[in-house]
Amino acid sequence: MRYVILFGLLLATVSLYADDTSDLPKWFSIKNTNTAAPVDPTPSDATTKPQPIKKSAFDGSKLAVGYVANTGNTNSRNIDLGGVLKYVDNRWSYRELTTYEKQEDSVNGTTQNKFYSQGRAQFAINNKDYFYGQLSYLNNQFDGYVYVYDENLGYGHYFSMPASMTFDVFLGPGLRQRKLIESAGGTFSNEPDMQFGTEYLWRVSSNATFHTRIQTEVAGENTHTDVSTGVTSIITNHLALSVNYDVGYDTKPVVSKKATNTTTTVQMLYNF
Repeated sequence: MRYVILFGLLLATVSLYADDTSDLPKWFSIKNTNTAAPVDPTPSDATTKPQPIKKSAFDGSKLAVGYVANTGNTNSRNIDLGGVLKYVDNRWSYRELTTYEKQEDSVNGTTQNKFYSQGRAQFAINNKDYFYGQLSYLNNQFDGYVYVYDENLGYGHYFSMPASMTFDVFLGPGLRQRKLIESAGGTFSNEPDMQFGTEYLWRVSSNATFHTRIQTEVAGENTHTDVSTGVTSIITNHLALSVNYDVGYDTKPVVSKKATNTTTTVQMLYNF
């Protein structure tokens, strides 16, 4: 029910701005390559300029499999799985990110899992401003959580950058629900939080992209920050290699758990 309410509020708000869709922002062309530039449909223009080919609205979706190394609350090297679902339609864009890691300790006979899923809907108000709604779910037994839910609505702004780059900041209030594993007390909390972050993307060449993202959720019981940096290199039309380094930091970690954790991944991506 909380998801329906949050996205209902987002839809009601952005519908006030849903006017002309001919002036799409620059970041659509960089982050969503399926969005073609508008073309004046006059006979003279049609005969002198090639018509752009509109790709699928799901262009940019991908599956990932690779090697992951963790430090902090778990020192492990395992295979991880992941996927990104993207959808773009005029001023609307949607991105769903999902990752899964599994750690097995054959000596102690224990198994731990880490599952994360984040959905983000974004609406372009104009060339530089947007509204967004973001829902995330985390099951991280490595760090002592049965689950952590975050639901946020907010506003973002893109700054003027060279044509090959994008840089934006975003801010939005929300709610967080958290439950600890039994060995950490098994307590449940439900509290307001404030999310803010920034994302930078640089298309270094036609075959390589660099990105970095910082996201923080501030709440009474704990403030969590994620910093993600990576490089993606295109191999073929459908295959790419991605190397990422992530750092997570908790101001008030679960009892007996460390505050800082890192994850290094080397993944092969299949692009749809």
